[in-house]
Amino acid sequence: MKKNYTKFLFLFSLLLITVAGCKKGEIKEEGTDAMLQEASNRTKNVRNITDPNDPNLDPNWQWWQYQAHNLYYSPTGSVSNIQTINTFLPFYTQGNVLNSGPELDIFPEDGWVLAFRDFGTPTRPIDFPFFVLYNKYRAIFRVMLYNAQQVPSSYLKADLSFVNPGYTGGLMTFNAEGAGSFLNNYDPNVKDHQIATSNQFSDWLVFDYNLAGYDPGYAMNAGLKLQINRIDETTITLNSTDFTLNETITQVTPGGQGTSFANAINTGYNIVDGADKFRKVLKESQWGKPDNSIFHNILNSSYADAIPLVGTALGIIKSFIGGKTKPAPRQPLKFSGTLNFSGLAVLGNTLYSRTFSLNSNSTVLSDYKPVQPISWGLFNIVEMPTFNCSIKEGYNDNCQWYVDATAELANPVNFISNHAANGLIFKGATIGIIVAPGDQRPEYATRYGGAFPYHQETRQLVYGETIENMYSGKQIGLKLYYEVINPTKYMDKDIVIYKIYPANYNFTGSQRVDTCPNPPGGGISW
Repeated sequence: MKKNYTKFLFLFSLLLITVAGCKKGEIKEEGTDAMLQEASNRTKNVRNITDPNDPNLDPNWQWWQYQAHNLYYSPTGSVSNIQTINTFLPFYTQGNVLNSGPELDIFPEDGWVLAFRDFGTPTRPIDFPFFVLYNKYRAIFRVMLYNAQQVPSSYLKADLSFVNPGYTGGLMTFNAEGAGSFLNNYDPNVKDHQIATSNQFSDWLVFDYNLAGYDPGYAMNAGLKLQINRIDETTITLNSTDFTLNETITQVTPGGQGTSFANAINTGYNIVDGADKFRKVLKESQWGKPDNSIFHNILNSSYADAIPLVGTALGIIKSFIGGKTKPAPRQPLKFSGTLNFSGLAVLGNTLYSRTFSLNSNSTVLSDYKPVQPISWGLFNIVEMPTFNCSIKEGYNDNCQWYVDATAELANPVNFISNHAANGLIFKGATIGIIVAPGDQRPEYATRYGGAFPYHQETRQLVYGETIENMYSGKQIGLKLYYEVINPTKYMDKDIVIYKIYPANYNFTGSQRVDTCPNPPGGGISW
């Protein structure tokens, strides 16, 4: 047991686990209280950057250095009441989720670039000092917000959405499911919600959003809006045998994607840091049962040996971005789970709201523009693939009746990649039809082809099985492989990406083919 547990720790230490779950709950709008209203007013009074020489616009600012920084804020929103905090960034703050050990995930060599920053100045305060980093290798949009206002709330809800549905792009397709996963059908009203803890004695809040969706035609005036509201934790009930409510909010951050916060949380994911939290979440999933060979093998393998197993488990596992042989802190892995919440309540006032233009040439007014050009996103599939399915049946060489079901892509997968602009080499891709998630018997295991963007596979049906129940409505798994061109500091140079997608299936007919020297008359039908 000790040996297996050690392997488990090695595999999932410092992983970010994103777990889709079914949760019951409701959203209630509560009344206003004076402290919340005061915080809301401050967001209207403080000034954003107007001076082109403001030091916050310096693209060469070295956030990775071990040093304290001055943050300038105003408790009242008045420039006559500016206060200064000298503090370390979250990577060097004790107890912060980003302070992950000696191999910190913060360095430019590992893909991080500065997108936005505002710590205020001695003459221009800001309500909540913040900065945003973007990881061009893993498409992480990381917001780090300092709770200088000492907001009186244990839990906060942060939503990331487009400012204007008329100016958008397919950047949030990686976390989407169903038809919204494709570039030509993304939801311009989509919101990505996360819940995090708030320390009223001042600390850094951290929100990680995935912007892996690549859209070469995203609107020049597209902008993202971050909005934070208070959550009334007194009404929340967690239906769990292994997690306390506080542990779930603080260490297994609930989140989800959708236009409705209630629906997103009720069908969303959790962000888990650390091997023990992953293990506890897995225990609550139907796939965490001892008799499930897939997860048993993953949990008892080294990291390098487990990555191929993650690929074979697509269907249960919904998405993954990480190193091929070495994990990075907070890697996204999404799979079916069962943590359940009820009674979620959000207080109505907005504590914080800021808008961020994605393009420095945007002509639409926003709070901030990027301090340097950024090529957002990694890849997308443009449209839902369609498979043509057919039957070949008859008596084989041994004069036994057979039925072969073949699925072949009607057209190559319309795949686009942004690797060159982000310092990556595209090493290849493959897809396969997930006919039976979790079933690793050879006849049902996912078969990944080697001719991407094309794919064809043939499966022999057993008695009573039809081509409809073999393929209709089944998802496909996509495996991507990238390599970082320049030397990295701590991150694996080889990046693996897994994601599932829906597909269309058209039945094109059947064909009788006998190879038996003297086939019996007629045939067998089921």
